[in-house]
Amino acid sequence: MSHWYRAPRAVSLRDLLARSKKSIIIDHSVPMDLLAELPEPAHAFADLRLNESVSYLEAVHLCQRSKGILLTAETAYIPLLSREARIPWGLILVPEARAAKVEALHRLATENLVFRPSVERHVIVELFRHNCVLVDVRSPTPVVSVLCQSRWFGRSR
Repeated sequence: MSHWYRAPRAVSLRDLLARSKKSIIIDHSVPMDLLAELPEPAHAFADLRLNESVSYLEAVHLCQRSKGILLTAETAYIPLLSREARIPWGLILVPEARAAKVEALHRLATENLVFRPSVERHVIVELFRHNCVLVDVRSPTPVVSVLCQSRWFGRSR
């Protein structure tokens, strides 16, 4: 009997980030003392010598130049995912509350933050690497959205 219909295995977000080779860039909404909870490579705005007055667009362009994914609690970045989609970048949205932020970052670092993609692991890694992505970890089950620009899949908005 064929098993072609089986659902893909769960994937840890940490593993997905490592396989996609995206670096994590942390904005000012995440306190510096929480950086130890993150997997490598992770860089804070302070490490990159960016002050607190950096605009949303400047942060997006930094992510695009460094092939990064921005870790933030700021929901104002979400509309920029579709507007600034010419060069791939990403967004990891964490909760506002400090305790919830600590828990989400700890789960991400320890590979306990997993999701079940609708496609196989190698496909989601390629989609994650070459498109704009939104990873929402504000709830216990993360939501991963890919704004695909492939001519085969069409461009979602």
